[in-house]
Amino acid sequence: MTKIEDYTYSTILEYLMNLESLINELNNRLKDLSEIELANNQLLGSLAHEKLENYEFTPSEKSWEELATLSAALENWEKN
Repeated sequence: MTKIEDYTYSTILEYLMNLESLINELNNRLKDLSEIELANNQLLGSLAHEKLENYEFTPSEKSWEELATLSAALENWEKN
């Protein structure tokens, strides 16, 4: 190989290694964000549960259907 080819290959390799490092860093940040989101959802659920403990609520058939539909949509979203 010539010096130009060596330089080109080393430059490409360095670029790809930097790109891999950035991808790994983004994956770590996404994991952190998902953990924060989970904690936030748990806190919101807890707060909502506390607020709703004092209220009497009997869901209608339509409410149950909508809840089931949204739950299925969320499950499909999480799989993707």
